[in-house]
Amino acid sequence: MDKMRAVSNTFVFLISLLAASNFVQAEDLNAEKATIFKGQYFGQEPPGRESLIFAEGFVSTPANEHGCAFSPDGKEFYFTRIIDKRPTIMVTRQLDSGWTEPGVASFSGRYNDRLPSLSPDGRNLFFESIRPWPDSTGDESHHAWCVTRTGEDWATPYPLMLSLKQRLAGLSVSSEGRLYTGGITVFSKIDNRFVDPRPAVPYLEGDYPFIASDESYLLYCVGPRRNLAVSYRMADGSWSQPVTFTHENTFRIQGFPTVSPDGKYIFYTANHDIYWIDAGILDELRPENTKK
Repeated sequence: MDKMRAVSNTFVFLISLLAASNFVQAEDLNAEKATIFKGQYFGQEPPGRESLIFAEGFVSTPANEHGCAFSPDGKEFYFTRIIDKRPTIMVTRQLDSGWTEPGVASFSGRYNDRLPSLSPDGRNLFFESIRPWPDSTGDESHHAWCVTRTGEDWATPYPLMLSLKQRLAGLSVSSEGRLYTGGITVFSKIDNRFVDPRPAVPYLEGDYPFIASDESYLLYCVGPRRNLAVSYRMADGSWSQPVTFTHENTFRIQGFPTVSPDGKYIFYTANHDIYWIDAGILDELRPENTKK
C-alpha cells in the first residue's frame, strides 16, 4: 500500500511539474507578444492627409474601441474597449522589448469606464464612469472621475465635483487646469476643484472636446455624424468660427478627437476603430491673427 501511495504521489508531482512548465511557457508566449510592436507609435507607418486605422489587430480590433490618449512621454497608451458589453479602459506600455499586450487599467474593469484623457503633465487621468460614489451604497451614476499617478501606477479614483446636471461628453484639461466637456462647457479650477461652468464659446455647439494644452485651439465633434471641427483662439482672446475638416458625406460616424503629445497626429474614432491622421491640417486651417 505504501509503495502504491509513493507511486501515486510521484505521479501527482510529475503532473504538477508539467502544469507548471506549461504555465511558464504560456508566460513566455505572452512576453513574446510584447515584442510584436516596437518603437514610437507602435512602429506604425505614419499617416498623411488620409486617415489610417491605428495599430490594426493590436489596438483596433473586431471589438469596439474608442477614445484614446498617450501619456506625455509617449510610452503609455490608454483607450476604451468594450469587453463583455462593458466599456473598459485599456493600457499598453512601451518596454525595451516592445509594447505590452493591451490589458485592463488598474483602476478599471469593474464598472463602465470610458474616454480616458490625460492632463498635459501626465499626473492625472480623467475619465467617464458609471459607478457608485465613494463610501456610498447608492445607485451607480454617470459622472466624471479622476485618478492621480502614484509612481508607475494610479491611486484610487475619485469623482470630480461637477454639477450633476452637467452633460458629460468627453473630458479635456489644459495646462492651466481648465476642464472642457460636453456642450463645449469649460470649468475653472480653484482650490483643486472644478467650478464656475460656462460655455467656452457662446456660438460653439458640439461634444467630445480636445483642448490644446496652451488653449490655442479646440477640437470637437459637430452634427449627428460627429464630424471633426476646429476653432482657434484669436489674438484678442476670442474664438474663430468653427471649421469642419471631414466631409459631411463620409460613411464614418466619428468622435473623440485627441492630439498626440508631440502635436504631430490627430487621433479619433470611426466605426468602432481608432484612426489617426497628420495634424498638419490644423496649421493649414489656422486663420491669421491667432494665438501662437
